[in-house]
Amino acid sequence: IVEQRITLPAFRIDRTEVTNGAFAQFAELTTLTGIAKPVYPALAVIGRSGDPDHPVAALAWTEARAYCQFMGKDLPSTEEWVRALRGGETLPDGSPNPVPRRNFPWGRDERPGAALLHTATVTGSAAVLDNPEDRSPEGVLDLAGNLMEWTRSRAPRLPGTAIARGGNMGFVAPDGLADATSIENSLLANVRELMIGMRCVEPAR
Repeated sequence: IVEQRITLPAFRIDRTEVTNGAFAQFAELTTLTGIAKPVYPALAVIGRSGDPDHPVAALAWTEARAYCQFMGKDLPSTEEWVRALRGGETLPDGSPNPVPRRNFPWGRDERPGAALLHTATVTGSAAVLDNPEDRSPEGVLDLAGNLMEWTRSRAPRLPGTAIARGGNMGFVAPDGLADATSIENSLLANVRELMIGMRCVEPAR
């Protein structure tokens, strides 16, 4: 693995994952877009994942990107997603970032319970404001847990795939979080999974 230091154009990223409630407004245009609200099965194992304040899930990559573009935004690139998780070399208060290579949004320590991850007692996603400790240096929530998130980056040399980032409540256990946040997950772009959601970015003006 070769470490890279890159400079990204300034951008703004959604503080939370896109909710079912927000996506429902876009889905009202399904006769024009062909994109409908996801269907959440009535199973105890997924809990209240379909509630309006929970992150929208089970969208194909093209559907997630269409929503962001409708909002005048886009999915983040994989590099923008990592930048959001780690913060910049300088933090918002002007101080140096003490952990610029972090794999946990909050710093170095594993901090069990900070992010919603897979355990025997977890049933479905959480509302987007329910995990305040899963917070990046700049206040972005749920980058470590709740749902894995689509990025706009495509997987090189793997046609038909796109990259998703982060941990999730479906199969990433707390002791696997550092690995989950540090890798690019190459998934079929047409897959719809209850542990995959999204957030949007836009260029800073």
